[in-house]
Amino acid sequence: MKKTILSAAMIAAMGAGSAQAAFLQAGSTGTIDFTAGCFTFGDCAIGGTGNVTDNDITVRGNGTGVAGDGLVGQISFTVAADGNTLIIDSFQQDTYTGTAGGNFALNTDAASSSGFISDSGDVSLSLARSGFPQFFSYLDGAAWNIDDSTVATNAGTATNTWDVLTSGTSTNLDPSTGDPNASGTGVALSSAGAGMWTGAIVNFGNVGAGWSSFNNTPYSEKFNITVNGVAATTSPVPVPAAVWLFGSGLLGLVGVARRRKAA
Repeated sequence: MKKTILSAAMIAAMGAGSAQAAFLQAGSTGTIDFTAGCFTFGDCAIGGTGNVTDNDITVRGNGTGVAGDGLVGQISFTVAADGNTLIIDSFQQDTYTGTAGGNFALNTDAASSSGFISDSGDVSLSLARSGFPQFFSYLDGAAWNIDDSTVATNAGTATNTWDVLTSGTSTNLDPSTGDPNASGTGVALSSAGAGMWTGAIVNFGNVGAGWSSFNNTPYSEKFNITVNGVAATTSPVPVPAAVWLFGSGLLGLVGVARRRKAA
């Protein structure tokens, strides 16, 4: 009985060293770089239909993009105490060019945005944005997009929730029938080197009630992302040398006890 308890204690002590932790270290800071992206009314394609370019184009003075940085958007964040929640410190996004409404600038509100990275690297971003279409000035400043009419039972009624960019599956539905118009799936984060992770996020939504006659028009957004400058903790925590030494000692004691019994 004593040897059984001793062995169990040893296994527990050694196994404790491989426990998983939250994805990021609490209090660390970093950026989510949008390295490429697309937007269109329908199903967009990065590098193809609706491709977003690195620019600082403004529409009637509005827009938050930075030209020449090689990105189509960037978020800076601080990791909350749980190691998963992201506090958005700043957020800029380049203008969508050549849409059905002309160039489409996006103003962003970091304080009203939020993010979450699960322990397995799944990303969810709730981004507060307002849009400024080139050809429809009466829509200037309407929320993009704060109407979750992707819910079949919602029937287009505004719910005052932001559509989410996700590394999982996103679907826009016909609110009158509940049938899918289109859907897409992103890619969870995977390591690309020290303090760097890559993945992809998507948003298949419907234009919200704030956009007048465009309400419930299906659209898609896709972005390749790189998470930089943060310390991840998803790898098994290294077992301290003292624990291994303790475990070896326990094994030795068990062996000695068995030899004495045999003698």
